[in-house]
Amino acid sequence: MRHKVTLAALLALATAAQAAPEPLKLPIVTKPLKLSYWVPISPNAAAVVKSYDDIGAYKEVQKRTGIELTFTHVPYTGNTPAQALSLMAASGELNDIIEYNWNFYPGGPEKALKDGLIIRLNDYVDQYAPNLKALLDKNPKIRKEITTADGDIFAFPFLRVDPSLRVFSGPVIRQDWLTKVRLPAPTTIDGWYRTLRAFKTRDPNGNGKADELPWVWNGQSFANGSDALLGAFGGAFALQGGFFLKDGKVTHHALEPEYKNFLATMRKWYAEGLIDPDYVVANQNQFDAKMLNNLAGSTLGFAGGTLTRLNDLAKTPGFKLVGAAYPSGKDRVGYNSNPDANKIFPGTGAAISSKNRNIRETVKLLDYAYSKDGSMLFNFGILGQSYVMQNGQPVFTADVRNNDKLPFSQSLARYARGSFDGPFVQDPRVPVRSPEALAANKTWRRASTALLLPPISPAAEDASRFASIMNDVQTYLAEMSTRYITGRESLDAYDRFQATLKNQGLLDARAIMQKALDRYNAKK
Repeated sequence: MRHKVTLAALLALATAAQAAPEPLKLPIVTKPLKLSYWVPISPNAAAVVKSYDDIGAYKEVQKRTGIELTFTHVPYTGNTPAQALSLMAASGELNDIIEYNWNFYPGGPEKALKDGLIIRLNDYVDQYAPNLKALLDKNPKIRKEITTADGDIFAFPFLRVDPSLRVFSGPVIRQDWLTKVRLPAPTTIDGWYRTLRAFKTRDPNGNGKADELPWVWNGQSFANGSDALLGAFGGAFALQGGFFLKDGKVTHHALEPEYKNFLATMRKWYAEGLIDPDYVVANQNQFDAKMLNNLAGSTLGFAGGTLTRLNDLAKTPGFKLVGAAYPSGKDRVGYNSNPDANKIFPGTGAAISSKNRNIRETVKLLDYAYSKDGSMLFNFGILGQSYVMQNGQPVFTADVRNNDKLPFSQSLARYARGSFDGPFVQDPRVPVRSPEALAANKTWRRASTALLLPPISPAAEDASRFASIMNDVQTYLAEMSTRYITGRESLDAYDRFQATLKNQGLLDARAIMQKALDRYNAKK
């Protein structure tokens, strides 16, 4: 019996065939293949390995795939990655794979594509990346976050799918000092003022001297100490540092009337000695010394790198740091100030450069990290060395979990990338959290993320103008905010301050970011 084959049926078969990517089979290659891989080295890894080539997961992935990787690293801190990437791009000598936080590329990933630095990956993902494609097909929100406004996939992304992984920092306070001054952990801006006053005047460190520093900055995560204060307490004034959402539209904290009230409050606190007088020039070592010498009472910090680490290092009897709530203000809402708290994709991803001549094999290599076996490898490392399976769950070995010489994040970095970002889906079972860190995460997750922008960046045609404006704005804003807080500038001149920012183009920059938000919201 003969069957009629209609045009519609043929098209359906062709579409189905096109939609099904090649299965990932190992090894990916049977003949030698070398790929070069540029990536800023994470501080967690830099403490224990010279190169990612020394990490157990990468040794194993090279064995499994047959592809040899040659890594080029630059330090992770400051502007070093941006400067190094700019130099590499200018030279034209591009590595095959470029891993970067593409939010920091001038003009964002759209501009990197337009500049010809990296390539569009949509068709390659459809054809050769079955694991990432399945993840994107199942999760439209992830697809929306990892694509440009034009719908281009530009990198294999680092993903925090589990919400608990997106909240890892917030206010941190000395519980033992709270006990001594007989106060509960503060939850409002007025409560924080009362608490910091008590820390300053009631001698919670018990040495008979008025040497307590109620709030200190750890010198991390913010460009300057005034921005850190805004991150810690700005939410009580319905402010978020930089550009943020207000009534569904983009605004900037320095354009809002409440910023003057914030500055006046911080000025009062600074004058009363509630803020460390050295907050402007703080660094990690100074911060550690103040905390561990029983001088500091609170900060804005991390669950692991601040709270757990210092609790483990402290020699002061009863020393105990805990997470506290982001303070609420008039609207009785505490707002999370971490810009990544609402993002599945914080911006880091492995892109394929325009000089790569083995795109198919590179895509398959990167896709392996999103497979079940690849995910275990990148998150947990080597079975039997860094982890074992117990009752169907991965459990880290004592060498990783209870290493006497290394903190967990560095100990794991010898074997895997689970303790820092990279092109894979982070597993929520990786972080080994102390009870205090778990409680802090629960407290911080109660804060609203309503002020936070989605992952957006200026359109390529706006990138140069935006960067030029914000370079001037941020320099002037940091200087003047510090002068207001420290009392070196009168707030009577605040109108002139805002006028200068507008003359520098801040309103134009806001319009550029509004355009970026509109483009993001229009994505399907």
